[in-house]
Amino acid sequence: MYFRLMPLAGNPLQLDMDMLRDYAEDYVRPRMERVQGVSAVGVSGGAERQIQILIDPAKLARRGISLTFLPALLVTLLNRVQGKTHT
Repeated sequence: MYFRLMPLAGNPLQLDMDMLRDYAEDYVRPRMERVQGVSAVGVSGGAERQIQILIDPAKLARRGISLTFLPALLVTLLNRVQGKTHT
């Protein structure tokens, strides 16, 4: 079974489709996953969130962070921001 979350014909409220996906990921999905009997909830369509990180190797070096360690550090920080305790 699936449900569509989309604007009305002609998009009279001028909804941003990327923001609609974010709303589904942040609010709709977690609530539907808590419903008893729901085994999985998938969100598709729209653009996924993306973060672009520009790296300054000299600044990393001054802080004692190696470029090879950076991905693990970013995962740790992201999980901390999201309230997770695992990677």
